[in-house]
Amino acid sequence: MHPLHQKVRKQLPGIIRRQKLKKIMPSFAPDATLGRAGGKGSLATGDGLAPSLPATINWPKIFESFHSKLFSRSFDRHAAIFDRLCIIHATGVPLHDLTNVADFLMVVKARLAAEANADDAAAEDPVERLRPPLCRYLTVLRHPFDGHDGGKGVAQLTHDLKLFTRIVGDLVNIGDASITGCAVEILFKLAGGPKTESPISIHRIVTYPWLLDAVNAPPSMLAAEQDQGGRDSRDTQMELLRILSDSNVVENLTVALRQSSSNAQSFAHHNAILRAFRRLSVCEVCIAQMLEEKTFAYLLDGLRISSNASIDLSIVIETLWNAIEGPYEKQVAEALSTNEAIGMLTRHLTLSHPPDLLTDVLIVCTDISRVHPDNTTWTDEGILERIWDLLKRPHPAGTNGRADTGDAYALQKELLTFLKGFCAGGGEILEWCLEKGMLDYLLEFLRYDSDNPSINCWSIRQLKGLQLQILTVLQEVLPHTPFQLHTHPTLHTTLLSFLKDALEHDTPTPAPANDEHPNPTSDYVGLVSSVLRTLVIVCERDVESSVLVGESGGFALLIDILRSNPPLHRPAPLTSMTLLTTLLGPRRNRDRFASTPSAVSTLLMHLSLEPLAALHALWATLPASTDAVLVNDGVQRVLDVLVTEREWSLLSVGLGFLCDLVESNGVAWVMKEWKDESGASVVRWLIALWTGVELELGDLEGEDADEKECRNPLTCAVMSKPRAFFERHVTEIQDDFTEDIEEMGWNLRAKIYSLLHHLHPVDTTELLPAEEIKLIMIDSYPTFKHHALLRTLSRSLYNANVRPTSPDQEVLDMAETVLREKKRFVNAQQMRVVERQQARQKADEEEFWKEVQWVVSLKDKKPQKTLPPLPKTPEGKIRVKKGSVRSL
Repeated sequence: MHPLHQKVRKQLPGIIRRQKLKKIMPSFAPDATLGRAGGKGSLATGDGLAPSLPATINWPKIFESFHSKLFSRSFDRHAAIFDRLCIIHATGVPLHDLTNVADFLMVVKARLAAEANADDAAAEDPVERLRPPLCRYLTVLRHPFDGHDGGKGVAQLTHDLKLFTRIVGDLVNIGDASITGCAVEILFKLAGGPKTESPISIHRIVTYPWLLDAVNAPPSMLAAEQDQGGRDSRDTQMELLRILSDSNVVENLTVALRQSSSNAQSFAHHNAILRAFRRLSVCEVCIAQMLEEKTFAYLLDGLRISSNASIDLSIVIETLWNAIEGPYEKQVAEALSTNEAIGMLTRHLTLSHPPDLLTDVLIVCTDISRVHPDNTTWTDEGILERIWDLLKRPHPAGTNGRADTGDAYALQKELLTFLKGFCAGGGEILEWCLEKGMLDYLLEFLRYDSDNPSINCWSIRQLKGLQLQILTVLQEVLPHTPFQLHTHPTLHTTLLSFLKDALEHDTPTPAPANDEHPNPTSDYVGLVSSVLRTLVIVCERDVESSVLVGESGGFALLIDILRSNPPLHRPAPLTSMTLLTTLLGPRRNRDRFASTPSAVSTLLMHLSLEPLAALHALWATLPASTDAVLVNDGVQRVLDVLVTEREWSLLSVGLGFLCDLVESNGVAWVMKEWKDESGASVVRWLIALWTGVELELGDLEGEDADEKECRNPLTCAVMSKPRAFFERHVTEIQDDFTEDIEEMGWNLRAKIYSLLHHLHPVDTTELLPAEEIKLIMIDSYPTFKHHALLRTLSRSLYNANVRPTSPDQEVLDMAETVLREKKRFVNAQQMRVVERQQARQKADEEEFWKEVQWVVSLKDKKPQKTLPPLPKTPEGKIRVKKGSVRSL
C-alpha cells in the first residue's frame, strides 16, 4: 500500500470524528453577514465594532451535544457552551429565546439528575464539573430580559415565561446549594427584585405600607408595550407576580426554605429565599399559595439558626406584614396564632435588636392579636413580662442622643398600642397590668413637672405624642377596671391638672429648621379634646367620680374652654359640653353649676355653634338653672334656634328642654309672648310642627268608610324611627309593644301635646281655621295614644297565640267604644269650627253685597247728606272691611 494511502487511512477516524463533531456541536464562529457593523442582523456594539458571535444560536445542536453518548463526558466542551451562552446573553435573554433557554435548562437538569442517580463510579464527578459553568450561566440569567420578542404574541410570551419560571423553580430543589442559590436569585429578580439591594430595606413598614424596594423597574417581558399604554409599573409587577404564581414558584421556594431551615449547609441561600418571599407577599394569589404550603411557619422556623438575625428577621416581618394586610387577613392571622409562631415572634422582643425592627415586630403582633383577641397564648411564656420590660426600659429614648430617638419614640408608641389592644376587653390581662402598676405609670406621663428620667428624655413634641397615646389607652382601660374609679387617690386630680396644662401646651409647636422629617405631633395634636373624652368616661363610670370632678374645679375649667378667645378647635367645645352633660347628673353638681358666674349664658352663647350639644347641657342643668335661663332670655333664644331646624334629634331635645322648663312659673307667659320673624306665635309653630310630623309619617290610603271610622288618628303609613334615633337607641327587646312605647320618644307628638297643654288657654282668634281644627285633635292625644297602646298589646298577644280573658276583652271593647265616642266628639268640635268659619264668610259676603248695592244706588239718586251708620265692633270701634268700598 502506498505510504500516502496508509497515512490517509490512519487519519480517517479523526476526520470522521471531526465531521460528526461539527454536525453535533454548535458553531460559534462569526457569520459572514456579521462582519460589518450595522449589517442585517448585526449585534453592533456601541463603538461601532461587530461582536465575534452570531446573532442566532443553533439550539438543536446544543441539545444533541448533551444527549449524545459520544460526548457525554466532554465536560470541557459543555463548559465552553455555557461560557459562550453567557457572552451572548450578557445583555439579557431575548424574549423569543425563552422557550429554548427553558428547554436547555431542562436538558441540563435531566443530565444532572441522571448523573446523580448513576450506579457506576466515574473518575470525575459530572456534577462537580457542570456546576461552575451552570452557575455562571444562571448568574447571567438574572439580568433583565431583552425586549426582542421575535413577533410572538402576548399569550405566547406569557406561556414562555411560565415555562422558564417553572424550570428555574425545579432547579431550586435540585439538591445542590450553589445551583439552588443561583436559581433563587433568578426568581427573586423575576418577582421584582432590584439589581442592587442593601441587606435590609431602608423602607420601614411604619412609613411605607407596600414594601417595594423600587430601585429598578421590575423585569417584565411586556415592559415596552405597557409603557406605551401608560399603565402603572405597579400593575405591571402585580401582573408578573400572578404569572409567577402559576409556575409553582411558591411551592418550590417553600421546599427550599424547609431544607435550608433544617440543613445548615443549605443555609447560604436562605436570605435570597426570604427576599423572594418578600416580593411574592404583595400578591394575593401568592399569599393564598403560601397559606396552602404553610410557608409562614417555615419562615419563622428559619430564624432559629439564622446567623444574621436582624437582617433575616427584618425581611420575615415585612413579609408577614404584607400578608396580614392583604385580603387573607384572617387566614394569615390564624396561621400565625399558634404557640410556636407567637413564641418565635415575641422571643425577638429584646433590646439586642434595633428599635425600628422591634417596632415592626410589634406591629405584626398587634395585627395578629387584633384579629384573634381571645388567643390565650399571649399570656403564656412570659410574653407580657417582656412587653412590660420593654415599656419600662432604663433608657427609652436611647443612649445615642438624637441619632435614635425617633426610632425609640415609634417603639414606645407601638408598645402602648400593643398594651391597649390587650387591656381593652378587661379580664386577667388587665388585672395583671394593674398589679404591675400600669395606671400609675401612665398617669406619670401626664405630669409636666415630673422628675422621672424616662419622661424627661423626650422632646416636647414627642412627649405630646406619647401623652395622646396614653390618653387613648386610658379610654380603653378605665371602663373595665375591677375597682371603682373614685377610690383612686390621684386619678381625678391628675386629669384635671393635665387639662389645665394642656390648654397652655397644646398649641402648634414649630419644627426645627434643619428637621427634614418633622414629627406629626409638631402640630396641634388634640390633647385637650382627648383628656376631655377621658374625663367623660371616668364620670360615666360612677356618680362619685362626677361629684369629685365638680368639687375639684371642673366646671370653671370647662367654662374657660367654652369662653376661650380665640375659640379652640371644634372637638374641644363639643366634648366640653358632653362632659358638662355627664357632670350635671348629680343634684349637687347642678346646684354648683347654677351658682357659677356666667355658666348658663356661656351655654346659650353656643346655641348657634353647637345647638344639639348645648341643648343637652342646658337640659341637664334644670331645674336649678331656671332663673338664669329666664334672665338670659334662654326661652326666646332656644325657640329662635328650633323654629329654623328640621332635624328630628335636635327638635326632640329642644322640645324636651321646653317641656321641663314650662312647668316653672312664668315660663308659659314668656313662651306665649314670643313671636318668630313672620309674627307667628309659639302655638302656631307647634301646630305646624305637628302637621309636619304627620306629613313625614304619611297617611294610610285605600281605606273605606268603615275602616276610616274605627281607625286611630295617630295611625300612619310609616312607623319607622328616624335614623338618628335608631343609631342612638338600641333596645334589647324588640316587639310591637316596645316599638309603640319608643314612638313616644322619637315622634315628637307627645312633647308637642305637653307644651300645648301647659300653654292653655290658647287664644284661638289668631289661629286659622285649619290650625284650630288641628288643635282640637291634638288636645285629645292622650285618649288616642291610650287606645293605640291597648291595640298594640292586643296584637302582640294575638301574634303570640294568647287570647285575652273576658275582663281583658271587655277593656279592649270599651277602648274601641271610647275611641269612637272621642272621634265623634272631636269631629263635632271641628264641625262647629267649620260652621263658624262658614257663617263668618257668609256674613262677610252679605256685607260686601250690601255695600255694592249702596254704591249702585248712588247713580240713580242724589247723594245723601248723611251716610248710613258704619258697623262697629263690641269695643265701640268702627269696623271697616279691608278692601271694601267705604274703605276707599
